[in-house]
Amino acid sequence: MFNIKPFLVVLALVCSAGVAVSAAAADAPAAAATSKEAINRKAVLGFYKAVSTFDFDAARPFIGETYTQHSPLIEDGLQGLKKALATYKAEFAGHALPELDVRLVLAEGDYVAMLSNITIRKGTPAEYSIAVGDLFRLEDGKLLEHWDITERLAPKPPGQRMFDQQDKAAIALAPGIM
Repeated sequence: MFNIKPFLVVLALVCSAGVAVSAAAADAPAAAATSKEAINRKAVLGFYKAVSTFDFDAARPFIGETYTQHSPLIEDGLQGLKKALATYKAEFAGHALPELDVRLVLAEGDYVAMLSNITIRKGTPAEYSIAVGDLFRLEDGKLLEHWDITERLAPKPPGQRMFDQQDKAAIALAPGIM
């Protein structure tokens, strides 16, 4: 049985350390990943890409028959996700879609954790970023459960932001995962 506690500890450390990994690195399969982990990683990235455009139909092939949503912001199940995406789509009508910047993806067995930065550009000059830590449980390459942690990022000067490029050295926390 997979012990989720160390996985969440690594995710919390990564979030607090401000690990920055390019989107290209996030798309590259992990060298040490098993084929199961590579499939799960690809499924999560495909799901996240579809969800970032609020497209439930594009996200649906990545989801199992049951989907447990642990986020307090979204109702449980497939219909809860569909309803949330429709709400977000309506909120962003006439505005640019949120910009998704995947910074880190970790896969172990049936679990995939992801750290990303989402930039919201609605109105003038309303712009802000949200750091998101996601954890997914998959079975047979399909998403079955989702947990997340979000934090709206306060504006800070360059060099002090959570996702500054100079923080790449922090990736040493988990060598060999990318």
